[in-house]
Amino acid sequence: MGTLSAIAIELEGIGRILLNQNLSVPVYQRSYAWEDEHVTDLFNDINNAMRDAANEYFIGSIVTTKNQAARAEVADGQQRLATVTILLAAIRDYFYETNDKERAQSITSDVLHKKELKTLTLIPKLQLNDADNDFFVNRILLPPDDPKRSVNPTKPSHIRIDRAATLIRKQIGSLATGRDATERLTDLVQYLTDSVKVIWVRVPDDTNAFTIFETLNDRGLTLAITDLLKNHLFGLAGNRLGEVQRSWVSMISTLEAIEEDNIILTYLRHYWSSRHGLIREKDLYADIKKRVNNQVRAVSFASELERNAHIYAAVVNTTDSYWAKYGDTCRKHMETINTLRMVQIRPLILSVLDSYK
Repeated sequence: MGTLSAIAIELEGIGRILLNQNLSVPVYQRSYAWEDEHVTDLFNDINNAMRDAANEYFIGSIVTTKNQAARAEVADGQQRLATVTILLAAIRDYFYETNDKERAQSITSDVLHKKELKTLTLIPKLQLNDADNDFFVNRILLPPDDPKRSVNPTKPSHIRIDRAATLIRKQIGSLATGRDATERLTDLVQYLTDSVKVIWVRVPDDTNAFTIFETLNDRGLTLAITDLLKNHLFGLAGNRLGEVQRSWVSMISTLEAIEEDNIILTYLRHYWSSRHGLIREKDLYADIKKRVNNQVRAVSFASELERNAHIYAAVVNTTDSYWAKYGDTCRKHMETINTLRMVQIRPLILSVLDSYK
C-alpha cells in the first residue's frame, strides 16, 4: 500500500488531463448522474468566465489512482470529466458538420479517442463504467455521421447522457453564430484545456483514494452520502475489496430498476432503519461509519445490502417472483400499500420479511 507522501496534488486544466491521460471509471463507481441543471450550470459558468476574461475558473477536484493497464482510475470527479468530454465532443461535431474536418480530427485525437493501429479499435481517452461505456462511446465519441451514433438509451444513466449531449449541442449552436464562430469555439477548447481548473489528486492505491475522498468532504466539498459510504466500505475491505465491490455493484444494478429519485440513498436509509431504528438522512453516514468499523463488518454489511436490495425491489414491484412463496393475498396487500404510497413503512416491511416466514 502506498503512503500519503506518495500523493501528488496539483492545479491542472481539466482538458489538459484528458489530453495527457488515459482514464477509466471503475465498475463500482456510480453511473452518469448529472441532471439537466447541472449540465447547464457548468456550461453557463464556463462561458461566463470566458466572457469576463477570467484567467482561471475552478470547478472542483478529481482523485485518480494508478492501475496496471496504463490507465488512471477515477475515484472522484467522473461526472465533471464525462460532461466536459461531452462538451468537447459537441464542439468536434460542429466542426465536422461544417466540413472543418481538420479541426474536428484534432479534437478527436487529442481529447476524445484514438484508434489502435492494428485493429483500428476505438480507445477512449475517458472510459466510463461497464453500465455506461458502450453507450457513451457510440452516442458521444463516434462522429455524427456514424450509423452506430443512433443507439437508443436503455438505462436511466444513458438517458441523462443523451440529454446532456442534446443540451450542450443547443448551447454550442447558440454560441457558434456569426463570422467568428470558429474563433469562439477554438477559444473555448483552449479555455477548457488550460483555464478550467481542477485540483488533481493522484494517489498510489485505492485505500489512499478513499481516505482523500473523505478528507475532501470534511473540508467542505459536497459529496453524496452514497459515495462516502461506498468509499468507507472499500477502504475497510483490504484484501477482500473484490468481494465488497461485487456486492455493491449487484446492489446498484438491482435498485436501478426502481424508477424513483435518489433510490440508492432511500434504500440505504430504509435498510439501516429496519435494523437500528429511525435514522435521519443527515445522520445516516456517521451512524453507519461508527458501527461498521472493520473489515469483517464491512464485508458482512455489503453482503447484507446486496441480499436485501432484492427484497426491497420486490417490495416496490409486487409482480416480482419473490412473492410467489407468500400467496396471492400477501401480494394484494403489498399492492395496496404501494397504491397508498406508504413509502416510510418500507423499513418495517424489510424487518418483518427478514424476521418471519
